[in-house]
Amino acid sequence: MPVHINNKLPPTAAFRVLSAKNAKSKVKYAKSLTKSKERIQQHGEVFTPPEIVNDMLKMLPSKGKESVWRIENPAKFLEPACGEGAFLTEIYRRKLKQVDSNYNKEKKNNPSKKKEELQEWWEFNAALQTSSIYGIELLEDNAEQCTMNLIRIFLSFYMKNFPKTQNEKVIETIQFLISRNIIQGNALTYRRCSVSCGNVCDECEEMIFSEWIPKTENGAFLLIRKDYTYEGIVKAESIKKEIQNSLFAEVEKNVEHGLKKEYPPIFWKEIKYA
Repeated sequence: MPVHINNKLPPTAAFRVLSAKNAKSKVKYAKSLTKSKERIQQHGEVFTPPEIVNDMLKMLPSKGKESVWRIENPAKFLEPACGEGAFLTEIYRRKLKQVDSNYNKEKKNNPSKKKEELQEWWEFNAALQTSSIYGIELLEDNAEQCTMNLIRIFLSFYMKNFPKTQNEKVIETIQFLISRNIIQGNALTYRRCSVSCGNVCDECEEMIFSEWIPKTENGAFLLIRKDYTYEGIVKAESIKKEIQNSLFAEVEKNVEHGLKKEYPPIFWKEIKYA
C-alpha cells in the first residue's frame, strides 16, 4: 500500500521542536530547517528535522509480510512535496540496509555461489528498491538536490559492498531510475508547473511516473516499464480507497487509470533504452 508523506510542516509546527534546546542551539537548528525568509513567505518552505522523520518512519510496519522494508515486492513511497529528500533519503537508506541484510544471508546460505552472481543479486534488488521511491517538488533546486542526495546514498552502499567491482552500467541505471522518479512539478495541478508560470498553467506538461515491474526470464533479470499520468494515479486511488501495495493498481477490471504507455520487457541494466 502506498505511503504518502508530506515533507513540509507549517513553520509553527516545525519550530515547536526547538523548545527543548538552548538559545544558541535553537538558532543553529532553525537555520538548518530553512533556506531564507523569502522562501518561507513565498512557498511555505520549512524542511522536516531528521528527528521527526525517524520518529514517523518508526511508526510504519517493519516486520513480516507487512513490512515496508521488505525485499520482495517492495513497498512504494510517493512524496508529493519532497524538498531535498528528508523523508526519501532516510527511506532509501532503510531499504538499502535491508538489501544488505538479505545479501549477507544469501552469501552465508549459498557459499558455493559465485561472487559475480551475488553481486548481480545485490545490484538488481538495489535497483528494485530504488525504483519504488517517487517524489514531486515544486522548486527546481530542491528537486535537483533530492536527486543528487539519493544518488550519493546509493553510491555509498555500492562502494562499501563492492569497492573494486563496481559496474558503470549499474550506476547509470540507478541514476536513470532516480531521475525518472523525482519530478519537478506541482502536485496540486498534476503538471510540471514551475514558480515562473504561476503554478496554475494548464499548458504545462503532464507529470508522468513510471512503474518498474520485475520479471525473471531464463535466469535473466528484466524490467517492464509502464508510464502513468500522476493525475490518473491520484484519481485511481480516490476510486478505490485501498490499493494493495501499488500506486498503479487496476481499480476496475481491465482498466488502468492514467496509463500512457507500456514498454516490452528489457534487461534491467538497459532499462534507460526502453
